[in-house]
Amino acid sequence: MAQVMVSVHPQRCVLDVLDNDYEGTGLVDHNLRDRERILRYAEKNGVDYLYSQKLNDGDDTNSFEKDISNTKKLISLLNEVCGELDITYKVIKLYNEVPHIPNDLDIFVSSNDREVLIKTLTDRGLDLIEDNVAETKLRGEFGKVDIYTEINYGGIPFVNPDKILNHGADNDFFGVNYPGVTSNTDLLILIPHQVIGHKRITLLDLLHLKSLLEKADLEKCCEYAQDLGWEPLFYNTVELLTTLIDMIYNEGKVIEFPYMFSYDFVISSIEESSKQELSLKNRILFSSSYVLHYFMYKSEGTWLYNMLKSNSTTRWLVNNLSHSLNVLRGDKSSTNES
Repeated sequence: MAQVMVSVHPQRCVLDVLDNDYEGTGLVDHNLRDRERILRYAEKNGVDYLYSQKLNDGDDTNSFEKDISNTKKLISLLNEVCGELDITYKVIKLYNEVPHIPNDLDIFVSSNDREVLIKTLTDRGLDLIEDNVAETKLRGEFGKVDIYTEINYGGIPFVNPDKILNHGADNDFFGVNYPGVTSNTDLLILIPHQVIGHKRITLLDLLHLKSLLEKADLEKCCEYAQDLGWEPLFYNTVELLTTLIDMIYNEGKVIEFPYMFSYDFVISSIEESSKQELSLKNRILFSSSYVLHYFMYKSEGTWLYNMLKSNSTTRWLVNNLSHSLNVLRGDKSSTNES
């Protein structure tokens, strides 16, 4: 089993193991005293499975087997149900360029198919736990499913449904096939999702986006974003991602991950995409959402964060506040509108 050096930042150790493009210095061949810290960093950034797998650590990779099995069963169920209903669906935001186990599955369907799909999935044993225009989520024995019919933040449509549903790519999750999206569509979905939705990226996100930037036709993507009026957000985010990648891979710098986009970057992205300054109401809503994300980001790993997440009441309050802000600011992800 490979070993890890103590005196280096965990980001260097993780990238040295995960990415052949990263010119490390063999930092994973020394002692194990810092192993736990590095594994925590990998877990926080969504790459703990791949890190353990690359190190050939059987004990750690075995702990993922149940989650892998459940996700495979959930995909199989969706394939079966959508096949029976003759529904076209796509799995989106799976970050499939980097092997990992997702927390849930995000799927995209036509708004005309949403209601019958929800009914059929609830008939098959899933519980509908969120049902509003900003989020539709079901939970079952094998995991959670988020249903999307739109990619819309703050009332701004970023990707048309036809582009997602009519242009796909066959993918697989540990041997189970599923209908995915093209690299171009994936990049167009993820940029507004990361900047306006999550407001941050993990190392998993960066590695996936790095691969997409190499595979996607950036000129065509920019033209598409321009047609919908959000090319400044697309261009500025690609430029920022390229800068981060250059700093890490070519300059050897350590960047804090998860990386949170600045407040000014997020607000300007929204205003440039909507072609107008935010109203006072929407500025308050978007600012409040940013503050909430920033607070959760900065407190992660502290006793306060653990208390908020471990207590069902406080967890519900935080989630409900976040959902309410998203609805009030005009986010739409799942509706029955044709």
